[in-house]
Amino acid sequence: MTRKIRLAGIFLMVSLLWTPFLTAANTGLVPLTAAELNAKIKSADAKVTIVNLWATWCAPCKEEMPELVDLQKRFGPKGAELVLVSGDSKDDLKKAEAFLEQTGVKFQSYHLAEAPDQFMKEFEANWPAVVPTTMAFDMNGRRIGYWIGRVPVKELKAKVEGALARLASQAKIRSDQKDLRKSSRPAR
Repeated sequence: MTRKIRLAGIFLMVSLLWTPFLTAANTGLVPLTAAELNAKIKSADAKVTIVNLWATWCAPCKEEMPELVDLQKRFGPKGAELVLVSGDSKDDLKKAEAFLEQTGVKFQSYHLAEAPDQFMKEFEANWPAVVPTTMAFDMNGRRIGYWIGRVPVKELKAKVEGALARLASQAKIRSDQKDLRKSSRPAR
């Protein structure tokens, strides 16, 4: 009985903590802290996570958004995930949601649940408080790219392709090693 209660409690806690990340459609911007994003990056099924901190009052942010969304459409099926985090004030969140909808964002997006400096110090101690800011992480949570200002999309694309290729190569090596171990076993 105690074990069932403990398991039920754990299930409830996990479901409450992860509900914002499990939402399939963009149903509004969900508040996100740096700790939550860090946990998402490290535990995500994504092979590459691209995080973009942006705002509706930022012209370069709005200009690069269609390219980022296209990148997600292209690399999402291959294991990349784009995480959009709005730095807009609470008064401007509806405007941010409308912009994302106009841009064709069909996945859950977020807004800062803490001050921008506090949020970014988790990822970059010397962040110059500039948006857009884009970061890319591999599946181990290691940062593989960091851009202040409008991201050079060709450079970001190369980072994503490189990370996905390394992962595919590592998976192939592991598979080959497994096959080799199987074939080198003596027959019974």
